[in-house]
Amino acid sequence: MTEIKEKVGGKKRLEELKAELYRCIHCRACRFSYSGEPDRKGIGEHKGVLYEGMLDGCPAGHHFGWEGFWNAGRMWMARAVLEGDLDLEDEKTKQQMYEILFRCPTCGNCSMQCENNLPTVDINEALRACLYEAGVEMLPKHSGLRKLIDAKNNPYNEEHSQRTDWVPDKAVIDDPDAKIAYYVGCTASYRMKAMANATVELLNKLVKKGIIPKYTILTDEVCCGSVVFRTGQWDVAKKVANENIKNFNKFEKVLFSCAGCHRTFKIDYPKFGEQPPKYQALHVVEFLADYLTIHCPACGKYNDLGSEHCGNDFCPKYSKNGEKFPPELTENKIIITKKWDKGPVTWHDPCHTIRHMCHSLKDEAIEQTTGEGNDNMWKVYVPSIFERQRWIEMPRAIMRAIPGLELKEMYRIGENSLCCGAGGGVKAGYPDFAWDCANERLEEADATGAGIVMTMCPFCELNMGQAAREGKDGSPEGASVGGKYKGKVLDLLEVLNEMID
Repeated sequence: MTEIKEKVGGKKRLEELKAELYRCIHCRACRFSYSGEPDRKGIGEHKGVLYEGMLDGCPAGHHFGWEGFWNAGRMWMARAVLEGDLDLEDEKTKQQMYEILFRCPTCGNCSMQCENNLPTVDINEALRACLYEAGVEMLPKHSGLRKLIDAKNNPYNEEHSQRTDWVPDKAVIDDPDAKIAYYVGCTASYRMKAMANATVELLNKLVKKGIIPKYTILTDEVCCGSVVFRTGQWDVAKKVANENIKNFNKFEKVLFSCAGCHRTFKIDYPKFGEQPPKYQALHVVEFLADYLTIHCPACGKYNDLGSEHCGNDFCPKYSKNGEKFPPELTENKIIITKKWDKGPVTWHDPCHTIRHMCHSLKDEAIEQTTGEGNDNMWKVYVPSIFERQRWIEMPRAIMRAIPGLELKEMYRIGENSLCCGAGGGVKAGYPDFAWDCANERLEEADATGAGIVMTMCPFCELNMGQAAREGKDGSPEGASVGGKYKGKVLDLLEVLNEMID
């Protein structure tokens, strides 16, 4: 979406989404994962529910059970607000809606299962904004996030002046000659500094080797606003969005180690910013994929280093029946020589970097599909399926570049991956529910036999890591109320930093 929306409130945004909203036929296919593979078999212990067939994919609906918690129920609530059947001036009504709507982690599983391509996350967030603007009494944790971000540019009540204190090499801060910026984010800057340090160490190694150009970190960086966008508190969300757009528009590329920050810069800022973003927003894993694989210029597939032809049999130029890759595609690469010796791993696809990105690709394709000439469904929309699949393949291609690493996939992966429950303000407002979601995902990981879960999102790492280590009430590891999975949860960037000299 290139048009910039000015002064968009929740009700106005809901009106803009009305045509999409009314495509919902209440079929309830959105509740499932693997809806296109009803006979698929999986692994796992049979405890009344075996990993096979179509499984509930909506965390809130599955956990709470009542219709309102499923996406179909939320869509009916949105219609009722537009039609005046639900009065947001009524205190009881809006508080009941709040307790339902804010338990959704906005994972987007419903949007990916929807054959009518409803932008369910956008609709849900607009409905939340309607409640906020109607003066709903928010949980202290939710309203507190807005107040802290507004006052201190971060949700952790830390001083903005200390945002870059963790940076070991001060020379990378505010470098006027850099064309690339690393947006660190609040969580990595103030809480999960190991991720930030690992990212900087990794980038510094590659700059020193001349593999990538130099980068910088800005002291003017402020919160991306993801959590206040997700919770409908758009006044402060737009404020920090405009500040970041102003500060980062002077760069060609902006890199992110946080999936939520990346999603917000790439998807939210073009919709809500006063100025259009000019930078290319890239997750650091996405940025490094071009150096750890052979990224086919003809079809986009990530191929293993050493490949002479593209592994995509339908590649228009470099398939095994076509030309060989030109030599320049194998130059300036990162060769990992260390061997992985920590046992099998499984991969968790974060909602923000997989589902939300894939739905954005679907939307872009549909906008181009006019039905006339070459802009028809087969020429535009169908190829977007392959674009989405390549996004899912990207981290897996990087893991294949690590010698000796064995990947054991969970049952629900990619666009059908089960959410860990950390997003949408759920972890802040409903930590017990977030813990249950993480534990369910980890039980699926446990069924693979892998002792390590890798991901590329600090909130997934934090939420699942706590569920693996602690009990629901914060008890120490090994407590009787703790989760079944006792393995480790690691960030891919931290692993790459260890593996690359």
